[in-house]
Amino acid sequence: LSLQKMHLNDMEIAKKKIQELNVNERDFTNFTFPADPRTLKRAKEIMRKAQDDLEELMNTEEAEEVYRVCMYLFPLTKLQKTQTGEEV
Repeated sequence: LSLQKMHLNDMEIAKKKIQELNVNERDFTNFTFPADPRTLKRAKEIMRKAQDDLEELMNTEEAEEVYRVCMYLFPLTKLQKTQTGEEV
């Protein structure tokens, strides 16, 4: 529950920052794509590695600011399975 509250708070902060900051000071991107849910575990691993790589790049002795990166991965669709196991 506390993690859910933190994520909701992050979204509220992001809503404010998209209006307050110049585009040169922030980066908001997203994309929508077809996906095989069976690859979700690997997708999460890739996202975690990207976070680690980004932290390694940015976290230097010369760091002057504090940044937060939020990445969201969730389905926009919800397939339903029939009694025979077919997806519809």
